[in-house]
Amino acid sequence: MKKTAIVFLSVLLLGCNAPNKNINEDNNHPRVVRLIRSFENLHPKWGNNEVITKKLNDEFKVQLADSLKDTTFLSDVSVRLESIKETQDGKYIANFMTPYTNNNNLLFNIVGYVSKENVDTLLENGYYTITGVFKGFIENGFDDYLDVRMTDIIGKKKNEEYENNNYGLGTILMDIKIVNKSLKSDN
Repeated sequence: MKKTAIVFLSVLLLGCNAPNKNINEDNNHPRVVRLIRSFENLHPKWGNNEVITKKLNDEFKVQLADSLKDTTFLSDVSVRLESIKETQDGKYIANFMTPYTNNNNLLFNIVGYVSKENVDTLLENGYYTITGVFKGFIENGFDDYLDVRMTDIIGKKKNEEYENNNYGLGTILMDIKIVNKSLKSDN
């Protein structure tokens, strides 16, 4: 009986320690990747078929929008400056895209106004981290105005060509407050 109790306690203690390792490993990933993984764990049928995927993508979009209320939510992801355009009223709109390729296939744009001071220091194709106030998701039509590629996926989408999944955050409209040079081009 004592041996059974000792074995049971050993298994229990080992089981209690296992999740901490996964949590620490997961903390090495950007918060948005952790959000996707958490959502996927809660909804294992995400991606099973078109109907379920659409329903869960809509739910994911709500969770994502809520997470983006934290102005630093995407600040741990390096993005590449695609372009800067001057508007007719003398303001500047920057378009940043994710180069995220660490087998997570994370796709999104951040589009927003940047200050003249930022314009003077930003380099096209340079890598940056962004902090800003989330204003919404840009739907169709804005890409013609900005004349750039836009990410239209919000949620999970099967990539038939490569037989894997893409995870899109869409095109995020932000009032960009802080742009920092990133030392890494891949997260």
